[in-house]
Amino acid sequence: MASGRAGTRVVLMHDASKPLLALEKVLRAQGHRPVGCFEIDTPAVTSVSLMRPDIVLACVEVPTDDALEVLGRLQCEHPAPMALVAERSDPRLTRRVIRVGISDYVIGNLERVQLGILFDVASTRFDWQQQLLKSLQDARTRLADQRDIGRAKGLIMKRRELDEDQAYQLLRKMAMDRKQLLGDFSRQLLVAAEAL
Repeated sequence: MASGRAGTRVVLMHDASKPLLALEKVLRAQGHRPVGCFEIDTPAVTSVSLMRPDIVLACVEVPTDDALEVLGRLQCEHPAPMALVAERSDPRLTRRVIRVGISDYVIGNLERVQLGILFDVASTRFDWQQQLLKSLQDARTRLADQRDIGRAKGLIMKRRELDEDQAYQLLRKMAMDRKQLLGDFSRQLLVAAEAL
């Protein structure tokens, strides 16, 4: 997890409203290491992943649809804690800021922002969001497994004229013999049955 401790590796995304050297100076003055700097409209998605930042910091005058699209694409392709500092807000975009995956959003001048706290909050929220997404994906996988196991069990019951428990035991044995998870094997059995 990235943190606000000194030495945090930061990729800086910015618009043309502030000179880049001034932004880097603020980062360094608070003990953080800029490992890459890009204008927000630059196609930098691949470059950012190679730099392996602890956090992505976007500094803009006002968030725009285009800037949020770039940050959202970056977050989708290379998830990382992301913080946005804007000098002014656009209320119609506030919800979108969160939806694109920005972990923390501060309105103010970068020179007055305590970056350590900003980075800690962004990293903590990012980790929490990743855990929620993993839990959601795990739940979806379990539901799909149960659905497919039930369908495969029904297929075996029908074709082999077995009761539910016998069909389940046979399905389980076939999966174990092939060293496969029960849900994965059930899906393969259903695909094979549809092909016949």
